[in-house]
Amino acid sequence: MHHIRCITAPVQVLRISWSAQLSYPIYEPVLGEIIGKTFSRCLSSKKESKKLKISSSGPVVKNSDVYGPPDPVSNIQSIRFHIPPDETPTEKKFRLQRAEVLEWNQKFWANHNTKFFKEKGEYVKNLEPPIKDGSKKSTPAEQMSVFYRKFLNENRQEHLRYNKEWYKKNISLLWPAFLVSLIRLRRRFLILKRKT
Repeated sequence: MHHIRCITAPVQVLRISWSAQLSYPIYEPVLGEIIGKTFSRCLSSKKESKKLKISSSGPVVKNSDVYGPPDPVSNIQSIRFHIPPDETPTEKKFRLQRAEVLEWNQKFWANHNTKFFKEKGEYVKNLEPPIKDGSKKSTPAEQMSVFYRKFLNENRQEHLRYNKEWYKKNISLLWPAFLVSLIRLRRRFLILKRKT
């Protein structure tokens, strides 16, 4: 009889390569991104029983929040908040506040990044005429730095408002988070007390 140990985890297959100019490895996706899928690798004493399985269902996670892949536009990770079966009104209020802050953050960065890439595309298009032979020519960094500076200067007030609001929203979560921590600590204490 031999023992088999299985590991299941979210995965993105990466190829590691070394650059002569860099002193650290470069991680590149291989075979496309396998986001939202899991792999199971079963290890045993026999070489034949090693397996690598990829399934479309995500990992089953209990008693914790589940973090998804970043949104392609905003680059903000989606979070599926865990709802305990015995959730108190304080815990529910805190969970909903967190979800509201996450949604606000998501909307801001989706709008900001959409605006950025639209203006960047227009800048690059107006900068140089298209090349006839179909090959791509990259815009020099010096010319792009002019655009980046202009974009940041134009949106400075918007960024300041965002930062101010972000601090207000996150500081407003501190007291509910403290109360929820006390509730969960009390719940754990009662469970331990029942076991003894």
